[in-house]
Amino acid sequence: MAVLPVIIAPDPRLKVRCQAVERIDAEVRRAAAIQVRYLDRQGKVRELAAEGLLATCIQHEMDHLDGVLFVDHISALKRNIILRKLTKMKRAADEAAD
Repeated sequence: MAVLPVIIAPDPRLKVRCQAVERIDAEVRRAAAIQVRYLDRQGKVRELAAEGLLATCIQHEMDHLDGVLFVDHISALKRNIILRKLTKMKRAADEAAD
């Protein structure tokens, strides 16, 4: 048996969601709808069909369980731009604190 939770039926249609990291947005593609298998609080296997915001939230949280971060979904170029912006913001915050 697969480790749970697991998405067992992602909708091939994709929705693009913007995720923010310190006021920085980039597009992350997510399935528009999913079927997910998981364990409830009593350890019983359950399935849930989700679409829209709920599907997006479940995929986002499952990414965290798998060690996947927001920046792992974007290109290296966009990642470098975001890192430069974050470095600049940190520098400005440090200078304001002095």
